[in-house]
Amino acid sequence: MGSNNTRIRGAAIDLLFHEGPMTVLTLRDALQTQGGNRVVPSQQRITALLSRTLQVEVVGSVKVQTHNGWENQTLYDLNRTVIHSLADVELTTPYSHLSPALKEQTCRCTECMLIRLIAEGEQTCLFCQRL
Repeated sequence: MGSNNTRIRGAAIDLLFHEGPMTVLTLRDALQTQGGNRVVPSQQRITALLSRTLQVEVVGSVKVQTHNGWENQTLYDLNRTVIHSLADVELTTPYSHLSPALKEQTCRCTECMLIRLIAEGEQTCLFCQRL
């Protein structure tokens, strides 16, 4: 289950980086058309994954017409103040979501004291540098 969540989280972050802000339903449709996932998760599961990811933030809401009226849906996007390129995605990934090979390259940030993947020659993580 954990590796499937990692694949879905990675694909969702990649889609948000290239496509911009999306609702959960449009993100789910994009994941389904993109392929590569054994099972496309439900709307509730994608919402739970995105809300636990520090790289993704809520940027607003959109009114969408449903079968029984209008509904407000949350727009999710990457934290664009911290993530400027695809290389930044790996540097902002939390320690618990890193692969074992990348966990060996981590060290503790001197400002926030969290264990992060930090670029060579730096003492602070990307969040502390850009926020």
